This record gives sequence, structure tokens and C-alpha cells, in this order.
Amino acid sequence: PESLPKPSTDPEALKNDLERFGYCLIKDALSGRALETVQRRLMEQAAAERKLHNKKNPANMDPVNQWVGMLLNKGEAFFELIEHPLAMSMIEHLIGPEYLISCVD
Repeated sequence: PESLPKPSTDPEALKNDLERFGYCLIKDALSGRALETVQRRLMEQAAAERKLHNKKNPANMDPVNQWVGMLLNKGEAFFELIEHPLAMSMIEHLIGPEYLISCVD
């Protein structure tokens, strides 16, 4: 059986995984305080959205899942995620250096 991508910090291994599988796993992309900040902010946003419209996802009535979309508009912690140097290099590898991120779901 083919081996699936494994977490890595090696840019070449990550690029190979992207090309072969369509995704890669950046090892320790977030850790410590950064991870705690993103988790806390996501939970706060999810709770606020549930309170606002009393549903986990107004577009999908599935009672189990909740989607929190448009993250770039919902806190600096999310914006910082797209500035991760290794993640940015993977985007550039896929689509080139002239890209614009306007929506992250």
C-alpha cells in the first residue's frame, strides 16, 4: 500500500506530498502559545455564532457539525496562520508567487 503523507518540516518532502497527494502535513506548524491562541479564539467565535443564530451552521442543519467560516475576518490569530513561512512557500509552489488570499474557510 502507498504511504500517506507524514508530518514534516522538509520543504522538498512537503512539495512532493502536495504534488502526489494534493496535501501535505507541516510538522509543528503551530505549537505552544500560538496553538492555544488559535484554539481559544476559534472556540470563542464558535460560541458567539451559536448564540447569534442558535444553530451550529445556518447553511447546514446537521446538529453534529459546526462550521466557522471567513476566518480572516474573525481575528488576528487566524490571519497569522496564512503568514506561516513554510505554508506560504507551499502556496507559492502550487500557484506561484502572485497570489491573493481573500477567503479562508
